[in-house]
Amino acid sequence: MFTAYSFKRFRLTIHVLLLSALLAIPLTTAHAQSLINTTPFISGQMYMEGSCTGINENHSILYCNGDGVYHTNHGFTNVPGRYRIDILGASTTTNIAQVDVLVDDVKVGTAAWQGTNNAIKTVSFDVTSAGASKEVAFRLSTDVGNSDTRINQYSLYYEGTTQTPQNPPPPTLPSSGAAFTGDYRNLFAEWGQSQNAIQSKVNTAYTQIFTENGAADTRLYYEASSDKAYILDIFNNDIRTEGMSYGMMIAVQMNDQVRFNKLWNFAKTHMQCPNANFDCGTPGQRDGYFAWQIDPNTFQPIDRNPAPDGEVYYATALLFAAGRWGNDSGIYNYQSEAQIILDAMLVDNRPNSFRSLFNLSNKFIIFSPNNQSANYVDPSYHTPAFFEFWARHDGKASNKDFWADAAIASRKYWTSVIGDRTNGLMPDCTDFNGTPIPNCASGTIYAYDSWRTISNVAVDYAWWKGDSSGGPLNRQVTWSNHLQEFFGTKRPEYINRWNLDGTPVGSDTNSPGHIAMNGVAGLAGNTGRVWEFVSDVWDLPIPSGQYRYYDGSLYMLSLLHLSGNFRMYEPNSGSTIFMQNDINAANIYVNSNR
Repeated sequence: MFTAYSFKRFRLTIHVLLLSALLAIPLTTAHAQSLINTTPFISGQMYMEGSCTGINENHSILYCNGDGVYHTNHGFTNVPGRYRIDILGASTTTNIAQVDVLVDDVKVGTAAWQGTNNAIKTVSFDVTSAGASKEVAFRLSTDVGNSDTRINQYSLYYEGTTQTPQNPPPPTLPSSGAAFTGDYRNLFAEWGQSQNAIQSKVNTAYTQIFTENGAADTRLYYEASSDKAYILDIFNNDIRTEGMSYGMMIAVQMNDQVRFNKLWNFAKTHMQCPNANFDCGTPGQRDGYFAWQIDPNTFQPIDRNPAPDGEVYYATALLFAAGRWGNDSGIYNYQSEAQIILDAMLVDNRPNSFRSLFNLSNKFIIFSPNNQSANYVDPSYHTPAFFEFWARHDGKASNKDFWADAAIASRKYWTSVIGDRTNGLMPDCTDFNGTPIPNCASGTIYAYDSWRTISNVAVDYAWWKGDSSGGPLNRQVTWSNHLQEFFGTKRPEYINRWNLDGTPVGSDTNSPGHIAMNGVAGLAGNTGRVWEFVSDVWDLPIPSGQYRYYDGSLYMLSLLHLSGNFRMYEPNSGSTIFMQNDINAANIYVNSNR
């Protein structure tokens, strides 16, 4: 194994090729179509480029980032068509090993293995350009020095004619939002996919990422005991309120009360203050807040302070759970537990200079209540779609006006942040005036946190358009269109971090979470670009490997939004006015009622 470094190929082949990567999941007999050829990774069949990749008697081992093994395959005779590549390989250790799959220098997917036993991984894609001969490449880009990628052979299959729909005309946005009509748009269906295909994609992603039945290199969900479970950040090896609250939100949208309860029990037991299992500091300092980062081995806090986006998603998921399933007793009285969080977020002037999670003057959600962090703002924490829901369903009447004002304040804040820019980009951190500052997250640039901001913009518009009491702004459509136009000119390979002036930062491209959030922007978009980004999300493989926590979480959220399956559920109403085409969790995955 070697230290990761960059290696540039000197030979560049350019083709006009549309390749759409689909699910990278273990092979089953249901996938088998027409086998075209099988190529072993041996000398004479494959050639390599790079300084430290080896081709042995019956396999190749990729050691260094930038290294690759290449083969010219003459089997692409049916164009347009859908093809599949099955790769037989393994990791050289118990750690995860990956390889990118490219066809004519265009990445179509990533295969990942965990453990030394050989297994088949698959990548499917569409080909629309003529020419039977195409270069198939297997290139390393994710090595961190704790495993190598061993590949024995690959097989090329023809799966049939391409299934990518033709793009329809630009969408016409509804005159009223889903909160008033109960109609949650299904952009996948509007694009042309069948409901069966859509539901299959959503169900498969949920099973692979957010249940114990997922593959070792895709799952994020792990059970701590028979009644507790957690979402693991694989790369950072920790448990975060972000992931836990996302997991709960996703579970309630998928109608999975069993796993929802396990996640909530873990969060309540091991993360929320006051807590019998760890020291929350001076009484009252962190009451109602959650320690944002937990050690997965000891279940003790790494950082006891809150990250308010977690509290926001916890409270909203609990309210939705009360609306969808009703309330039980104890910690499963969802509405009562949500109220504890909602009330806590507005308790200011706590011991040791701790603050409320919302600034009580300007109504902004803050970056953190700890001292100076209370003066920083993360644009992606602003979720006025949720604040509007709280304004209607907070159990304490005195809170409702504050939440309504907070929703309005968030929209005005975004206006200050974007200013006169026409690329839709927002930074990771600002002051109260919307001026970028370096003090939180990735600071003044558009980066990992701010990928989510345009999704918050679009969902707010899609849910609450037509609200007469200060609802979404028409500029939210403009911002969504601007962002999709900015990245649309750079598809299909675009950088994942940017300066706000539109110049790139670094060289990392095509992060699945980034692509997923750009797709959700289509809920407030009304140009032809919407379908390009819906297509990009549809074609994403299920995120796998060491970075799958954030990518997989955002991917699953995007599938729910774009399929019309991310909905509001009203507590105390006994009503299902927000529900349509309901998901039946019992039909999605096995062992859900353990």
